[in-house]
Amino acid sequence: MLTKLESLIKHKQFKGKL
Repeated sequence: MLTKLESLIKHKQFKGKL
């Protein structure tokens, strides 16, 4: 399970790849 903070970080990393 992910915390909101982890979810935000992963979302930023995902956008960074794009």
